[in-house]
Amino acid sequence: MSNTLSKKSDLPLKVGITGGIGSGKSLACSIFHIFGIPIFDADTSARNLYSAHDRVKEQMVHWFGPEVYLPTGEIDRGYLASRIFNDVKALEAVNQLIHPLVREAFTRWHQQQSGPYVLFESALLFETGTWHNMDLTLLVTAPCELRIQRVMQRDRLPREAVLARMHRQWEEEKKKELAAITIINDEEHSLLEQILSTDQKIKELWEISVNG
Repeated sequence: MSNTLSKKSDLPLKVGITGGIGSGKSLACSIFHIFGIPIFDADTSARNLYSAHDRVKEQMVHWFGPEVYLPTGEIDRGYLASRIFNDVKALEAVNQLIHPLVREAFTRWHQQQSGPYVLFESALLFETGTWHNMDLTLLVTAPCELRIQRVMQRDRLPREAVLARMHRQWEEEKKKELAAITIINDEEHSLLEQILSTDQKIKELWEISVNG
């Protein structure tokens, strides 16, 4: 198990949790939440920034035009995706605008929490480099074909569309190299038992970080 613990602190450990599309990351987080673990949803935070942060709104309109927003004031996610899907520079620009602000929001939120640890839930934990700011990282994984079938059924998408989404994320093996703990959600290994074990391991690490 690798982690970045280096000093004593009474604040909860910052634990990043991620997983590729269809891996079951959200399901795993819901179980952690049942156990009373606070969860910061980075993807929801990012969506809120698009509509609630003046500088973000101004920049998005400058880059993509007013049609990037719906009449309700919310970001038109479909339109934005169509503009950045094959434009690496545009995607990087949006990420550089949004993700530092998400990290700032998480830092403020984290300072208000208590307990052994909190979860920072993000689909792009490794891709954005945010994992460097975590004390520990968790990866929820599942076989590729199972993930494809889950997303096809959940989102009613054709196989090609699911594969296109998957290709925008890092390969599982690359993520496994960086994750301290891998949770396998393949419908064969018990997801609950793995989360219980992970919860215990993290709490033990928190005791070490606090007591030395």
